[in-house]
Amino acid sequence: MTEIPESFSKRNTDLSERFKEIRASLVHQQGIKRPLQYNIRPFGERSIQEKIALEKGQLENRAFEQDIGLKKNTLFILFWFLAAETVAIFVIAFFQGFKTGGFEIEGWSFRLLITATITQITVMLLIAVKHLFPNKPVM
Repeated sequence: MTEIPESFSKRNTDLSERFKEIRASLVHQQGIKRPLQYNIRPFGERSIQEKIALEKGQLENRAFEQDIGLKKNTLFILFWFLAAETVAIFVIAFFQGFKTGGFEIEGWSFRLLITATITQITVMLLIAVKHLFPNKPVM
């Protein structure tokens, strides 16, 4: 936070004192029983409520930053896991198609493996998108 020059602080205090004098003389001249209340503070000071609100906003910002970081890491890990799984299925499909190295799976097993893998990838991505990016804000 930047420092407030002494001249500004002194000037603001002088103005505050002058305002109090003027207000007191007006109250005396007009015969007002209850003087008007003004929130007079030297430049740079904040009330407890303002400080609490500022700290609360900073905490919320940090929470959002952490939330975004966690979502980013989770999606990165999920993306690489699904990419590795997809590559493994393509390798199995390649070996199955060309019968390389005597590798062969029965037809129904191969179709079941491919269908289950595609379904798993689709469902995992849908769950990730639904839970990491909800439609309604959580807070």
